[in-house]
Amino acid sequence: MKRAGIASLVVFAFACGKTVFSTERFACSTSAECADGFECRGGECLRGDVPDAGVEPLDGGAGSACSAANPCEGTLRCIDGVCCTSACEGPCASCAQGTCVPLPAGTEAASCNAYACDGVSTSCATTCTKVTGCNTGFACVAPTCGRCWSSVKSEFNQAGDPAWALSGAVIGGGQLSIAVTSRNGMSSRSSATSTETLPLVGCDVTFELTAAPAVVAGYTGRVVLRADNLARVPAFAWEFDTRGLVASWALADGGVGEQVVVPAGTPPPRWLRLEESGGQVVWRSRHATDFTTLHTLPHAESLTGMKLEFTGEFPPQPGNERVSFSVDSLNLP
Repeated sequence: MKRAGIASLVVFAFACGKTVFSTERFACSTSAECADGFECRGGECLRGDVPDAGVEPLDGGAGSACSAANPCEGTLRCIDGVCCTSACEGPCASCAQGTCVPLPAGTEAASCNAYACDGVSTSCATTCTKVTGCNTGFACVAPTCGRCWSSVKSEFNQAGDPAWALSGAVIGGGQLSIAVTSRNGMSSRSSATSTETLPLVGCDVTFELTAAPAVVAGYTGRVVLRADNLARVPAFAWEFDTRGLVASWALADGGVGEQVVVPAGTPPPRWLRLEESGGQVVWRSRHATDFTTLHTLPHAESLTGMKLEFTGEFPPQPGNERVSFSVDSLNLP
């Protein structure tokens, strides 16, 4: 309910304590600039019991909006712009309704590093049991959130980048170039392999294909996430060969397969992604807008220690065919 203002006389006070009886307004930005008993409301020092004419007085109760100029009543505290019944401390705390409660499960709090809020505590979680228990760029390998492949970002503009072990491949000018030449009597291979080993579970890796290979007979270009072991399985890959763009895989239980997802003669998508969610590995792509799912594969592996590898390869064959492809960025928009 609005109370009538004082039309003929309004009381103002400067912070020095001098009371002034005037119809002029005294400007302020916070109540600290006003004398005791006065509040900074709407940029003016006004006595707490004398609202400005025609202005709805602030109730200052729990759940109401507050600021330095519009304080809360009594012992209530102004927390994140809301009058709260307590200090409501903690990175996973919310006082949106006037009472301190935990933020919803899965809410990301930057100060919690890897762990998302669990919906139970106002403090950072310390364990995870599902994908939503971790912040973006981290994967839950229960009970711990760890960095995953989507957290690794590169524009390939650092020659000698320690993130990559190169064998015939070149990093420079903002690109990773994989070029290989066929040779008589011996195989030929060029590669760039990550020096870091990270999980794929609950995670993804996306790269931008700047120049697709002009494929010739015998050539295979490959981008693979594979286990860091002698058998190199499980492994999930994009392949470029004379059939077109192929999704391929090799599982720890012996399951091996491949699927042509873009036939030869059709330009390959510009962005390619491998991701894992809910026990499925997914091959996805996009040319310009939304990602499209091209293939899915159920798996039972943990997919914890995975290497990322870009390769171009020829078996022993006659001729001097040279084929290359280049990548502009990794996990960047």
